[in-house]
Amino acid sequence: MLKKQYKYLFCIIALIIFFLPAWVNAVTPQVAAGNHNTVGIKTDGTKTDGTVVAGGPTSTTSTVSSSVSGTRQPGEKWWDSVTGMEFVWVPKGCFQMGQTTAEKKYLIETYDKSFNDEFPRHKVCVDGFWMGKHEVTRGIFRQFVNATEYQTDAEKQGVARIFNQKTNWTWKVEKGYHWQKAGYPQEDSHPVVNVSWNDAQAFIQWLNKTTGKQFTLPSEAQWEYACRGGTDTIRFWGNGEDGACGYANAADEEYWSPPAFSCEDGYFFTAPVGSYQPNGFGLNDMLGNVLEWCQDRYAKNAYKNHDRDNNGFVLNNMLGNVWEWCQDIFAQSGSSRVDRGGGWCSDPAEVRCASRGWNPQDFRCNGLGFRLLRIN
Repeated sequence: MLKKQYKYLFCIIALIIFFLPAWVNAVTPQVAAGNHNTVGIKTDGTKTDGTVVAGGPTSTTSTVSSSVSGTRQPGEKWWDSVTGMEFVWVPKGCFQMGQTTAEKKYLIETYDKSFNDEFPRHKVCVDGFWMGKHEVTRGIFRQFVNATEYQTDAEKQGVARIFNQKTNWTWKVEKGYHWQKAGYPQEDSHPVVNVSWNDAQAFIQWLNKTTGKQFTLPSEAQWEYACRGGTDTIRFWGNGEDGACGYANAADEEYWSPPAFSCEDGYFFTAPVGSYQPNGFGLNDMLGNVLEWCQDRYAKNAYKNHDRDNNGFVLNNMLGNVWEWCQDIFAQSGSSRVDRGGGWCSDPAEVRCASRGWNPQDFRCNGLGFRLLRIN
């Protein structure tokens, strides 16, 4: 207990030192630089400035400020001016994280599978945050590469893990694949794949430096809270598998042998982001399309160590491993990081909000991408 108290004291001091300049600026009268015009969202899917809203047309009309100051409302939107990425405000709240007893019974009876690392189910509370409405697309990742001449782990090492006809529909490490060569047809509106956790961190560092904002990968708790969208069911559309193809691009009966969802989602491989209905928080593709990297290191027994307040307030790009130690997210030594959500080739047992995956930080495959969270 004493050690934990010292840890929290140290982290509070670190917070004060880090945020002191921002607090001083906040109380000093000034006119902030940048665009503070309001942006209207029209029913044809465009903003009033003429640019296209990511994800396609919307059925409502709303106005949001390009400044994120002031009172934030659930579902409020914000666009990054550099990449055009759209973010949605996810309100603070508490939820039960992990697998239910009924969910375990369903998995065992239907798929003869059980995932013990999703236990114990426990209460977690998170503060509100800005979550990317969509996964980072290939076109947005291209902006980063063009600006920095960055080479991904797949490009530097010359290989990636691929699942396609060439590999006889088994996962194999193959030469010559990377973010621009997925192993299947892609356009810039599709989520970027064959990117490692390291690549995601490099993208984040560039975006933070370029925008002056602070972005990160979501913590596992933030991700699951966002995925559930205010629900307490196996998937954000319900407990059953029916209707899945309206919400997720995953293994379906059109292209896949059982186990698969008994419907047709219209895509064999990745789909353009925003092709399916959003969840209750207004987020698209939280399940399916591609797996998504999280900030956390993977630990099988993480749920036994989680604190209730699990905000994953990740500032590791600035404070390094010290901040990872300060976080409430569970961290331990090792190179494996969590990935979540299932992808275009995932079966129903994996396409669940509670489902956990993990891979080494330099792992990359053509079913794995990432989504961003904005801190400030």
